[in-house]
Amino acid sequence: MADRKGFVWDTTSRSDPTNTSPEASDYSNVEDVGVLANGAYAVAISSLPGSTTHYFRAFGYDESETQYIYGSELSFTTFAPAPPPPEPESYTIGEKEIKTKWPIVEGNQFGTTKTHLKKIHLVPTKQSNIKKRNQTGL
Repeated sequence: MADRKGFVWDTTSRSDPTNTSPEASDYSNVEDVGVLANGAYAVAISSLPGSTTHYFRAFGYDESETQYIYGSELSFTTFAPAPPPPEPESYTIGEKEIKTKWPIVEGNQFGTTKTHLKKIHLVPTKQSNIKKRNQTGL
């Protein structure tokens, strides 16, 4: 059983700390998971910056042998942050300004689809906006 387990991590690759406490290692972050029986362990880390490579090592401390043991350094890269949603687009027809719910775009973040505004239907809301037909049918 390890008396202490956890991970050290950083955005720069580091050499093996050997028998050094995580706090004294070159890694700038330490995540303790506590005292655990033998077996796998994990930790969840949130709010990592996007498009960044992170390097980490698991560590354990055995008090009976008074030594720290580190695993191999591994790495992962976080995804780029999602772009903000586009603003609605405005169109002017006559004296009316119309805002679309979705902008007209050429492709999307995957570059696979096209969306185009095909028709705009104007529905008058007041009777005075409706033009009367010629009663003769002409």
